[in-house]
Amino acid sequence: MAVINSNSNVMEGKSTHLAKFADKSYLDKAAKRFKLGREQGLEEDFLVAVELGATSREQLSDAQLEYVDKIKDKLVQRAAELSAEEAERKKREAAYMEAGKMAYERGQYSDSVTFLERAVEQSGKASVLGGEAMMWLALAYQATGREKDCIDTYKWLEDNHPIPKVKKQAADLRYIMEAPKLELSPEERVTIPLLNSEESWVKKGRNKSYTPKYNAAAAAPQKKSKSYWDSVDWDAPLNNVVPDKWYVRVAWVVLLVGMTVYANWQYGGGGSGSLGGGS
Repeated sequence: MAVINSNSNVMEGKSTHLAKFADKSYLDKAAKRFKLGREQGLEEDFLVAVELGATSREQLSDAQLEYVDKIKDKLVQRAAELSAEEAERKKREAAYMEAGKMAYERGQYSDSVTFLERAVEQSGKASVLGGEAMMWLALAYQATGREKDCIDTYKWLEDNHPIPKVKKQAADLRYIMEAPKLELSPEERVTIPLLNSEESWVKKGRNKSYTPKYNAAAAAPQKKSKSYWDSVDWDAPLNNVVPDKWYVRVAWVVLLVGMTVYANWQYGGGGSGSLGGGS
């Protein structure tokens, strides 16, 4: 009877352990622990033993050794599946995040909200990427006029996110959103001229005349100093041109006398002398 009771206890313990790993939720948690342990450099046999309540394979009972390899295979397979699922999830997170940011920068704020909400769903609010996505989501809420959702998002990050930098940034932005809006009078507002206004500096600049550098000389010729002969009126009588001075008169007389003597010599005595020499 003792042997029968002992065997029944072993079979009951074996079925209990196998039943736990047959549950998908429990298997996922165990596989995540197994995966994390391998990433930390721990041996697979040690990790399986820990899942069975021991600290090493040597401490396992004979009944546990019978199914320990099956449990190990389940953990290895599920850990690989979780790694593939995580990689695909991160790819979707990045895609939604990038699409949300691009939509926001293009002014498509409603689309930005949709993409960023999906990014938060994929990554989780408490993750690093989830915190960044929620910061962008709060901006998109503000741009679409959903100020309450914007403030609530900042508040959640401030109270719950595990990263201190994200908590502080969310608190600062929430403070700005909740600050009272200042009412400015028309005299206190800064007026910027419109580009299509007739008084704008652009049109004023366009209305100014422009002279290229290479035409500057032609457009504005330099004035030359006038000489005496430039100021003479050539249609005026001659006595207005020649100054009426005594030495000028003497010079004219000498010139006339000299021309007369030369003409007489050339056509008179000088000419006849040469004819006489010829005879």
